[in-house]
Amino acid sequence: MFRKSLCLLLALSLMMFTAGCCNNITITRPATVVPVLPSPDDFVKSVVKLSVDGKVIQEDKVIDEVGISASAVAINKNQLLTAAHFCQPVAIGQKNGIVIGFDAKIVFDKNMKMTYLNNNDEINVKDGVKIVFFNKKLDLCLVELESHGMVPAPIANPATIKRGDKVYVVGGPLGIFPVKTEGEISIVSLKIPEDPDEEIKINGRTLITAPVTGGNSGGPAFNVKGEVVGVVMAGFGYHHLSILTPAKMIKTFLKGIPSKK
Repeated sequence: MFRKSLCLLLALSLMMFTAGCCNNITITRPATVVPVLPSPDDFVKSVVKLSVDGKVIQEDKVIDEVGISASAVAINKNQLLTAAHFCQPVAIGQKNGIVIGFDAKIVFDKNMKMTYLNNNDEINVKDGVKIVFFNKKLDLCLVELESHGMVPAPIANPATIKRGDKVYVVGGPLGIFPVKTEGEISIVSLKIPEDPDEEIKINGRTLITAPVTGGNSGGPAFNVKGEVVGVVMAGFGYHHLSILTPAKMIKTFLKGIPSKK
């Protein structure tokens, strides 16, 4: 009986020791380092919706009102990156108007409006937003303003981007801002037959599974670290497949911007 009691006491003591519950006993375990990643909900702090109002003019009379919008991402304290297929018609429409049909044209306002969230408040910037440079073939455009108060987003290292990576697209589809969709990288660099007459090439761009629609153009796709892996070029409209202008092309575009004199 004594031997059984002693064994039971030793067993209980061992259990209490391993559980760290005995007096004056401290068990030190290796610290677990958990990486702190930005929340996808925070990515909106780097994203804006750009829009320009316009008028349809026929025989010197305004017969209709129109508008065009896109998304953009802040890359430094006073510059935004967006899509050239938004910037080009705006630049033409602001200068000379875009001819439609035989006797009408669309004339865009000189001022571009910018909408973003700052402390959960929607802010419209009506002055000082201008297109400074765009590249039609890369489908990228740089927009500049005095300041924006957003958090600039870093461009991802192209060498680190791989198939299966999680992506978050943030922008203003259908003029609704901000909207976040999720997916993954399906193909890092597309290689498909192309029409040689097409000015904007698809090859080399990135295919993702996050859905996009009108208004997402120029908006960023982030990885889980909050880095820009690409900006939206187009959506297929089915199966939630979308095309990005990838980080590699973004870096090429930024290097090719003429320096100010």
